[in-house]
Amino acid sequence: MFFSLGRKQFLFEVGGRKDTNGVDEGAVGVGMRYQQAVGRRIVVRLDAFVAAHQERDEAYGGRLETLIKF
Repeated sequence: MFFSLGRKQFLFEVGGRKDTNGVDEGAVGVGMRYQQAVGRRIVVRLDAFVAAHQERDEAYGGRLETLIKF
C-alpha cells in the first residue's frame, strides 16, 4: 500500500511450508515493512517478522534502517 503520493509504503507478507515427508518441518512466517521518504535523499525503513516452526521455538526480530541516496 502506498500513501502520501508514494512517499510512505506499507508491505505485509505471509508465507508457509507444509510438512509432507513426516519429519515435522512445517513452518509459517509473517513479515512487515514500513518505509517513508524524508526529504529528497533519505528513506527510513522499519522491518519486523515472526516465524514459527513445528520443532523449534518461535523466532522474531526487527530492523531499523536509514538509506541515504547520493
